[in-house]
Amino acid sequence: PSSIFQDATKYAQQFTQSDSHVKITTHRPRWSTNPWLIFDPTKPNPKTKHIGFIYYPGGGIEAESYAPTTYAITKTLGYKSVLVSFPFRMASFRINTALEVAKQYPEVTHWVIAGHSHGGSMAGRFMKNMLEMITNGNSADVIFARRFKSIVFLDSHTVDDFSKMTW
Repeated sequence: PSSIFQDATKYAQQFTQSDSHVKITTHRPRWSTNPWLIFDPTKPNPKTKHIGFIYYPGGGIEAESYAPTTYAITKTLGYKSVLVSFPFRMASFRINTALEVAKQYPEVTHWVIAGHSHGGSMAGRFMKNMLEMITNGNSADVIFARRFKSIVFLDSHTVDDFSKMTW
């Protein structure tokens, strides 16, 4: 039988285990049935230890499918990386999850958010939400919103305008 969901392959699942280069742990938010995967370099680089990478998976795709890419970001660049999961495998149900991640890891002062397909579109919506939060200035979370510096779209796009982000 066919399914609208895509599970992680055995190849991708190989990158969900710690090794000599990357330590992988999990964090399960109260609202989630699936944990986030946290990738940390085993030998942190002082030049990049303050940089983090958050990955929003594509719609209907098991988050672990993106473990090879997230692992490579941590191993190659030395960033703390967080591969988040969403209810029903759809980022639109918790667009501001990246803000939760930033608050969980306050030692990271520069975040890159990336997303594939629907996850990329919702990463764009998230950046727009952060711009509005900063512009309105009426939230204690502004300090974390300002930490989002870059966005990466993977086979994706956004309809939101966040071009005014200049920090």
